[in-house]
Amino acid sequence: MAQLERPQTTENLDFSGLVCYKTASRRPVMDAEFSTVIATKEEAVELFEKYFRTLDEGVFAPMIRGMTTPDDEGVFAIMRGSGNDMRPFTMACYLVNTRNILSVDESMIFVDLEAAARKARAA
Repeated sequence: MAQLERPQTTENLDFSGLVCYKTASRRPVMDAEFSTVIATKEEAVELFEKYFRTLDEGVFAPMIRGMTTPDDEGVFAIMRGSGNDMRPFTMACYLVNTRNILSVDESMIFVDLEAAARKARAA
């Protein structure tokens, strides 16, 4: 089988769209005052409370970037591949559960609170 060679230069590649994409997808709520790694129940509760005030899942972006391991990314990819893509809220719940920061029961309380908040906002 023939070996593919890596290009030695990037001069022929156009990265101009990347800056536009990053700028367009950036939201002020992503400039979080929260740690990128949630280590305590109090930090997790504070982050979820901020989410419930805005219902903007962008608050989870720094935490998801900071806490996702290759194994977690594999889980997210399997879910995406099966047509069950996880929202940032769900990813955040998964991450705090797998690190034993919150129990499954505590996370389910947040799921119920989110459903109620979305219902109230729609009304």
